[in-house]
Amino acid sequence: MSKKKLPPEIKAFDDMDYEKQGNKKTKSTRTNRIISNILIVVFASTFLYSAYKLYSANQNYVEEAKFNEQIKDAGFRPDFDFDLTTDSITDPTPAPTEDETPLPTDDKGKVVRNPSIVRAKREITEDFVGWLVIPNTKIDYAFMQGADNEKYLRTSIYGTYLFAGSLFLDYRCANDFSNFNSIIYGHSMNNGSMFGQLKNFKNANFFNNNPYGKLAISSATYTLEIFAYIDIPADDDIIYGTIYGYSNSATTFLEYVKTNARHYRELNLTENDHILTLSTCGYDFDGHRIVVLARIV
Repeated sequence: MSKKKLPPEIKAFDDMDYEKQGNKKTKSTRTNRIISNILIVVFASTFLYSAYKLYSANQNYVEEAKFNEQIKDAGFRPDFDFDLTTDSITDPTPAPTEDETPLPTDDKGKVVRNPSIVRAKREITEDFVGWLVIPNTKIDYAFMQGADNEKYLRTSIYGTYLFAGSLFLDYRCANDFSNFNSIIYGHSMNNGSMFGQLKNFKNANFFNNNPYGKLAISSATYTLEIFAYIDIPADDDIIYGTIYGYSNSATTFLEYVKTNARHYRELNLTENDHILTLSTCGYDFDGHRIVVLARIV
């Protein structure tokens, strides 16, 4: 049977329908291609941004490590005795006897037991206070004290920009640690540098097995007897209140720590003791601060 030919008017409409369908397919393909290109650009941008952030973070860690090694290589780190037992909790440099040469003094007449720190003050900056070491962590750093608590948040000890900043003593604290409570701040870096490993003390075994640290200033080297780990909000007026001007007593402070600490070691502390508070950011809740406390001996 021969194929029946369509009338011209019907064929014209049929051809128009095919043309419309073709146009629809072309428009659909073009739209899909545009969407695909947009998605490719978005994914590529996201990847490049993530790669940049990763590179930047790594560079921040590299810069922080470089600065710390430079300070050590330059001889500004004091020599520490790491026999951190109860037998070593004594002044590492006893007063000279009559037959010995008197210890040197600085320009203010204070005895110098760590000349490397005096040299750092003279050669780097007067803001250089001392050195802090907590064994079995990455905490082995110089610490500073600025005219406020902003200066060393993103500043190296050389005064240059550094994302990790520097450890620093609260500007309201006496730099000879004669206050009842003295606070040193530091960033909690993701790679564990600076104060990033204070959170290790949240683990009971780590807390129990690491009870000591060392603190050196120009006139003395002290042993730190770590006695508490506590999670607090940034506006805690008991822990920070002893330097912020609130009227909390030393007794109130000690009772609060003992009651609220996640881990606590009994040292029979009194208001005559001197406390070092190490403070950094935590991320368990908004405004979280991690605090490790030690008695300065």
